[in-house]
Amino acid sequence: MLSLFAKLTEFYDKAIYQSGAYSAVHKADFVGRPPIILGGNPATGGECWACYSHSSYFAEIPDQYLKNSQGQYVNKEGVVVNKDKAIQTDDYQQYVDKWGLPDGQNNLSAPILVTPNSEGNFNVKPY
Repeated sequence: MLSLFAKLTEFYDKAIYQSGAYSAVHKADFVGRPPIILGGNPATGGECWACYSHSSYFAEIPDQYLKNSQGQYVNKEGVVVNKDKAIQTDDYQQYVDKWGLPDGQNNLSAPILVTPNSEGNFNVKPY
C-alpha cells in the first residue's frame, strides 16, 4: 500500500506536472553508481564493465550503416553501394560496445521512469 506522500507524488506527477523522475545509469558508470561520489543509483543497463561509460548515453540508436541524404547505403567515399557492402558507423559500434545490440527499436541507453516505493522514496530499483 502506498503512503500518503507516494500517492500525492503520483497524483501531482500525473495530473498536474505530467512529468516524472527518470534515470539512465550505465552499470559501469563510476559517477552515477557508487554511493560514495554522487550516485548510488541502480544501473538501468549496460554491456561492458571495463569501459568509460559516463558520457556514453545516446538520445536515439545511431544509424547502423552509412547512408546519404536519400537513405541509400554508401561507402566512406560517399559512393552508393549495396547493403552487403555497406559500412557500419562508428557511433553504432560505440553504442553496441557500451549498451549491447539494440532490442528492435528500444534504446537501451534511454532513461527509464523511476517510481517511488511505499515510503515515497525514489532510491529503489526501477525495474
